[in-house]
Amino acid sequence: MTHYICLLRGINVGGKNPLTMVRLKGLFELLKLTEVVTYIQSGNIVFAAPANRSPADLGIEISALLHQETGNEIGVFVYTAEEFGQICRANPFIREEGIDIKKLHVVFLDSTPTPDVLKQLGPQVDGADCFIPAGRVIYLHCPLSYGKTRFSNQYFEKRLYLRATTRNWNTVNKLLKLTYG
Repeated sequence: MTHYICLLRGINVGGKNPLTMVRLKGLFELLKLTEVVTYIQSGNIVFAAPANRSPADLGIEISALLHQETGNEIGVFVYTAEEFGQICRANPFIREEGIDIKKLHVVFLDSTPTPDVLKQLGPQVDGADCFIPAGRVIYLHCPLSYGKTRFSNQYFEKRLYLRATTRNWNTVNKLLKLTYG
């Protein structure tokens, strides 16, 4: 069995596209996924599945089931625990002196943007906020507040023509720890 981490964009427990975490866990179990654990009511799921099920294939299955359940297109981002660990270890901001890790975020992309598309992001700094693209993720540092940065999911989606979802550094690390029991 391989452990996976799934991040969803476009659901929450109230308001638009409501889906309780209990129901979400049940849906994952319908797909024969095991050891399903949700984290903080906002579309973070850790689960196990046979190693022959790729993250891409799992993402397609999960997306189809969520669409059937909600009638909405839900962004689904699936990573193996190993991939997620590599993302955590590769964060360039954690090696910088004076960085407050409470102000770090990771923007997860549904695919890797091409170098030409990356150029459309423009400057990687806006005031105190800055980001560093790296494959299917963008590392983001917002010293004042993520709620005040212009580097939102919509900012990246509009320029990269991809779906994006952002998690703070604490959540990213907690999800990785959950994959190890």
